[in-house]
Order: sequence, then structure tokens, then C-alpha cells
Amino acid sequence: GTNPSSGSFINKPYDINIDSQNNIWIANSQATNGNLSQLSSSGAPISCIFLSGGSNGGGVIDSNGNVWFATTASQNVYRYSPGGNGLPSTTTFPTPSGVTALAITADGLGNVYFTSSSDTSLYEFPGAATSVAPVAAVQISQVVGANPIRLMPDYNGDTVASDIWVTSGGGWVARVSPSSSISDPNYLNGFATTIIPTGTAAYGLAVSHNNNVFVSSGGTDNYITYLTGSGTSYAPSWTTASGFAGLNNPTGISIDGRNNVWVPNNSNSGVTGSVSEISIVSNALSPTTGFQKSTSVLSYGRASAVDQAGNVWVVGDGPSYLTEIVGAGVPMYQPYAAGLSNGRFQTVP
Repeated sequence: GTNPSSGSFINKPYDINIDSQNNIWIANSQATNGNLSQLSSSGAPISCIFLSGGSNGGGVIDSNGNVWFATTASQNVYRYSPGGNGLPSTTTFPTPSGVTALAITADGLGNVYFTSSSDTSLYEFPGAATSVAPVAAVQISQVVGANPIRLMPDYNGDTVASDIWVTSGGGWVARVSPSSSISDPNYLNGFATTIIPTGTAAYGLAVSHNNNVFVSSGGTDNYITYLTGSGTSYAPSWTTASGFAGLNNPTGISIDGRNNVWVPNNSNSGVTGSVSEISIVSNALSPTTGFQKSTSVLSYGRASAVDQAGNVWVVGDGPSYLTEIVGAGVPMYQPYAAGLSNGRFQTVP
């Protein structure tokens, strides 16, 4: 891993994504030097793109291979197209007046979604993955929570629109679903929002191929909840004990090809940082301290991702770092938006 305490290539990273070529994309949150950074599968720097400052919610790779960056430095969301055989390009998608994007995701049909803590809302950029010009954002929920820091689509078939899951920052997650009925819960502009209780400080979130949902709860909780169900009926299948497998303020969840949960712990600077691993049946795969390295590398963990070779990548925004845990996980098809479009969502490659 690398641990630069200053500089802008890796500068308070908040999110991490893997593209179809197994390249690593980091959304950095540092206010003035935050940027979008790209590394190869071996961890070698490739590119660094400055997009108006940092992101506290992160980025995503859409079904067309574009990389999205939700900056908190301006009322814009950016689509960066690496270019392939052509030249890279950036398209600016303005957010509504007074609305700053927080977190962002993409589905398999070319739609892009972002949350805003300023109005506890979820917005959609319809068809934004392939649109030539920017499209207007459509508000589709007003009740996703005060700190909707993580969101992810689920899988409803290759040609059917996804539901979008959002952590609230409170004791529940929101499931925002396409709907044609104004009588559905919290109906807004063709979508309905269902509130599903979890822990008291819901933060990280990952959705499996079968549309089951893992949620991390930090603060004084320090546990993972596994939600199972269908439609609007979801309930905990299991919830770990506080601190199980070394959980210590767990943050951004990822799952591997066997549905093992990987989650960094945002422990404070006085505690050696760690990463926890838990199996699909709630067995601890990490020790009671979590997997540890050193105080300066794994503390303040924010996000994780499993690549197509089974490497687990972890970033943190305290002493800015990127760590690769080589071959520790089961390979996962990437990016997940492409998997939604071809039936490979959250499966082995």
C-alpha cells in the first residue's frame, strides 16, 4: 500500500471502484486537492483528474465505462470518459439549485443516481451513461435520511429498472423503487420509497446478486445486519454482535464472489486500524481484532472493493492510504453496473 500524508494523488480517499480492466478508481475527499485518481491492477498510478475539489460521497463506474465523481466543492456531478481508443473527456451535470451531491451510483440501464444530505433526497439523471449532453436531475425521493452516504442498485433482470438502496445515517435504510401508483409509500415522480429498520447509525451497504442487503452500523453499535426478503418485505436474517470479528465503527461494505463481507473499520487515531471479514452465514473470518497492519495505514478506513482477481482494496481518509490485500477474497465481476446489464451482477467473473 501507499501512505502519503500530503499531496493530491491520494488525498483523503472516500470511495473506491474497479473498472472492467481491473483498474482502480479512487474518489478523494480533500476539499482543495481532492480528485479522481486511477491506478492499474498492480497499484501503479495511471491518471489524476482534478474535478473542482473533493468528494465526500465518492464515485461510480456506469454501464458504459464512464467514471462519475460527486464533488462537494460545487453543485455539479462529473462524468469522466477515459476514452478507450479516443481522447478522455469530461461532461458536467449540474445539480438542482441549492443541492450538493453526496453519494452516487449507476444502474444497468444507463441511469445515474445521487443523494443529497441538504434535502435528504435521492435524484436520478435518466439515461446519463450514454447522453451526449447533460440531462436534468429528477428528484425521486425526499426521505432517504440525513446522511445518505452509501447507495447501490439491486438486480431485477437485465432489462428491468433497478431499485436503489440507500443508507440513512440513522436507524434504517431506504429502498427506492420504480412505481406507477401514487398511493405507494412516499411516492414521488414515478418512484416509491420503503423504509426498512436496521441499526442506529446505518453507513455502509452492499447488495448481493439475489438482492439481499448487508448494512454496517457504526457509532456505538459496531455491527453488520444482513437483510433478506423480496418486494417491500425485508427483515434481518442475522445481525452480528457489537464488535464481532473486530468490527470497530465499520464503514463502506463490499462483498466478494462468495458473499463474504469485507468492511474497513473507521477506528480513531489512537487505535490500530483494521478490516473485518464475515461469511454469508455470519461466521467470523477475521480475528477479534480484525485484520491489522499498522496505526498509520488502516485507521480511518472508509471504503473497500474486491477486484476480478480476488484482491481486496481498502482506502481511508485519515493518514491517506490505499492498501491491497492480495488474493484474500473471492473474485467479483466488475463494475457492478455492467453486471446489471448482462446478468453478472455481484457474481464471480
